[in-house]
Amino acid sequence: MDRYLREETNIDEDDEPKKMLLQSSIANIKRNTREIEPDSDFTAKDFCLQAIVYIQSVLNRRVDIRVDQMVQAGLVEEVWQIFIPDANYTKGIQLSIGILEMDRYLREVINIDEDDESKMLLQSSIANIKCNTRLLICHEFDKIQRLIYDKMWLVHHIIATYVFKGDRKYVVDEAWRNTIFQPRLDIV
Repeated sequence: MDRYLREETNIDEDDEPKKMLLQSSIANIKRNTREIEPDSDFTAKDFCLQAIVYIQSVLNRRVDIRVDQMVQAGLVEEVWQIFIPDANYTKGIQLSIGILEMDRYLREVINIDEDDESKMLLQSSIANIKCNTRLLICHEFDKIQRLIYDKMWLVHHIIATYVFKGDRKYVVDEAWRNTIFQPRLDIV
């Protein structure tokens, strides 16, 4: 399951077994829209794979939106303020989201005269932030799973994917209150 959490929803053309499994699962879902027949080839593992792919795609979209919001809110300027050319990226504030990923951009933008090249470097840095944030989320999820399974911790699961499907702010806010906030209050 770990492996699937780290993968994008796109399937490499050379990964034929996974591609066939996914196509078979999708065909089974379409064929059995409401109920899966007992003699179906569709297994619980197939269902989990489908759920993970769906959740991962929602999560990836949310990460992209959130990083874009951070950039619009001034992430680049904040990183400029704390940028140290010979910094150690293994401890302290240098571990913050965006600092390591923007290092090349910050070093080279001073020497670049062309706007196009600096925009490309910035876009590359932002793409790296998104990718590394996804990896960070997967690592955190793995840690939570270890606490649940190794330590046998009781954890309440609140599924938030529905919240992030909304495009308008008031829809997201309302979904957040009903799907996340209120259930958490009820648990506590």
